[in-house]
Amino acid sequence: METSGVRERIQVSATTAEQLIEQGRKKWIKHRGEIIVSGKGVMKTYWVETKAESNARHKKLNMAMSSEHERSLSISFNMDSCTHSSSESSESSFFDDTGGEIEQLVLLDMSGRHAAGLSKTQRLIEWNVEVLKGLLKQVVAARKNNAANLHQPSAFLQMEKKFQKGMSAEEHKKTVLEEFVEIISLPTVSMKDLRKRKDPNDILLPNEVVDQLRSVVSEIARCYDVEVPFHNFEHASHVTASVKKLLKRIVNVDNGNGLQTSSDEIDLIDLAGHSYGITSDPLTQFAVVFSAVIHDLDHPGVPNTQLLKEATRNAQIYKKSIAEQNSVDLTWQMLMGGEYQALRACIYQNEMELKRFRQLVVNSVMATDIADKELQALRKARWETAFSESPLMESLEESQDRKATIVIEHLIQASDVSHTMQHW
Repeated sequence: METSGVRERIQVSATTAEQLIEQGRKKWIKHRGEIIVSGKGVMKTYWVETKAESNARHKKLNMAMSSEHERSLSISFNMDSCTHSSSESSESSFFDDTGGEIEQLVLLDMSGRHAAGLSKTQRLIEWNVEVLKGLLKQVVAARKNNAANLHQPSAFLQMEKKFQKGMSAEEHKKTVLEEFVEIISLPTVSMKDLRKRKDPNDILLPNEVVDQLRSVVSEIARCYDVEVPFHNFEHASHVTASVKKLLKRIVNVDNGNGLQTSSDEIDLIDLAGHSYGITSDPLTQFAVVFSAVIHDLDHPGVPNTQLLKEATRNAQIYKKSIAEQNSVDLTWQMLMGGEYQALRACIYQNEMELKRFRQLVVNSVMATDIADKELQALRKARWETAFSESPLMESLEESQDRKATIVIEHLIQASDVSHTMQHW
C-alpha cells in the first residue's frame, strides 16, 4: 500500500473505507480504483480526504497553477513574451519551433476557456498533453487493430499482474538504477509494415484516455516544487521540447512516403537506418518524451552529493542517482493507479510492450544524472563500444539495439543540459 501511495494523500483499503463509512465518514471516501499491490495482487483502494484537506489541496494547486515564476529563470513559454528579433533565423532558433507549437495550443483553447486566462503552468500542462497525445496517436496507429481502449479491462489487469508475478524475488528487490540495462531490444519493423500503418491524424483517442492523460500530467506538474529555482516543471517542459526536436532531427522528411504528418509531428520513417529503429517504434518515442516530462519530478533542488551528506531518507534508500531514482519510483506509483488504467492500456497492451516502456523510462531518466563521474565514464565507454570501428561479434539486431539505447540516453542528456544554453 505504501509503495503505491501519492505524496500528501491518504490511501486506504476497501476494509478501512467500509469502517470509515460505518462511522458516518462517507463524504471522506473517494474511490481511487484498482491497483497492483506487491504481495497482494489487484486491490481496490480509496482516498481519504476531509473537506478541510480537500480545500487545502485545491488551494495549494491553485497557488501552484497561478504562480508565474517571477524570478528570471529560463526562456519563458509564456506566449505574451515569447518573441524573436528579425535577425534570428527560423532554422537556427530552437524556440521558433517550440514557441509556435505552444502558440497554436493557445489558439486551440483546449479547456474551453480563453487561453489568455491560463497561468504559465496551466499552459505548460496543456502543451505537454498535446505532445504526448500526438505520440499516443502514433502508438495506436502502429497497432494492427488500431486499438486505443480496453475491450477486456480485467484481462489487462491480469496481464499487468502476471508481469509483476513473473519477476523473481531478486528483481522485486532491485532499485531503479539496478534495473538499468546496456541494451534495450526494440522491435524490427520493415518499410512494408511502416507503409501499412494508419495515418496518426486519423486516430481518435477516447475521451477517457485524453482526460486521464491530462490528469496525470497535472499530477506530475504538482509534484514539481515551484520553489525550486531550476529543476522545476518549466525546466522539464523545456527538456521535453528539446527531446521532441532532436527526435525530429533523425527522421525521414520525404513527402512521398505516405506517412508524412504535420511539421510539428514526429515522423515514423527511419532514415536509412540512421535512427537505429528509434523512429520506427512510436512506443519508444513516447517513452523517451514521457521520461523528459518526469525526469526531475519531486527534485529537492540540491545535488545528489548534498543529499548524501545530509543523509536524507531517499539517500539512504537509493545511495546513487538519488533524485533520478526517486522520480521514476514516484511516477510509476502514480501511473499504476486504478484511475489511469485506460491511459496505460493505450500506451501498452501486452507484457512485451509494458517491459519495453518501463525499461526505456528507467534508462532515459537515469541518463540525466550527469554529475556521477562513474556513470558518465560507463556511458562514454558504452558509446565507444557501440560505435567502434572494430565491431563486436554480435548480430545486426543486437548491434542496432546497442546503438539505439546509448543514442537515446545521450539524446535526453543533451536536452537536459541544453536548457542553460537556449535563448532566455
